[in-house]
Amino acid sequence: MIRFILLVFLVFGTSHSTAQKKNTQAEIDSFALNKLNSENLEDFRKLLEVDNKFYGWSRYYANKAYMLYKKNKTDSAKRYADSALSNFTRLKKKYFLDEESLLKAYMTLGYIYRNEEQYEASTTNFLNALEIERKYPYPYKSYIVGAIANNHLSLGNNERAINLYQQNLKDSLYISFPRPHVVTLTRLGVLYSKNYLNHKDSAYHYFKKAENISLATNYLNNRPKLL
Repeated sequence: MIRFILLVFLVFGTSHSTAQKKNTQAEIDSFALNKLNSENLEDFRKLLEVDNKFYGWSRYYANKAYMLYKKNKTDSAKRYADSALSNFTRLKKKYFLDEESLLKAYMTLGYIYRNEEQYEASTTNFLNALEIERKYPYPYKSYIVGAIANNHLSLGNNERAINLYQQNLKDSLYISFPRPHVVTLTRLGVLYSKNYLNHKDSAYHYFKKAENISLATNYLNNRPKLL
């Protein structure tokens, strides 16, 4: 009787464990390659917690940092961004999804430090983001370049800022959005005005072009400054 009970237990236990679905790294990757947002990010964390050998924690931390930054929770955002970087540093195997996510971690830190007027620290993080972008192309790279240009503008590195703003004007995707296009032209106008490089004709050229695009696209936030 005891042998029979033991046999039933073993058979049931084996079939039950076989029926249970085990997550794999491939499934983790598939989940992570989808857009992580506030609705599914914690589901992603729960998948990672199933096995401490899974890769993906840097991706979780980086996305969490960016979401917290968007909610103006900068202290928490900074902690999560730092966790993304430190976690990747500790990895013996540099997994591609974790490495790619560092771009978002560096960008988050770059924006936070810029808001805190720590322009040098901000620029360092944005430059680190561009290093990651060389390996994992980011379609909105010019937003990073624009952020670096803004830092140079704040630091008084006017020539460097002009070169970067002009570089962004060659990006067809970037200038397809009215706001960054108008803002970039406006800042170039400011840099070429008498307060900086004293090229009035160039200043007028950029201001007028910004005004025309502003009116054509109905993006009017910069219009008072332009006028």
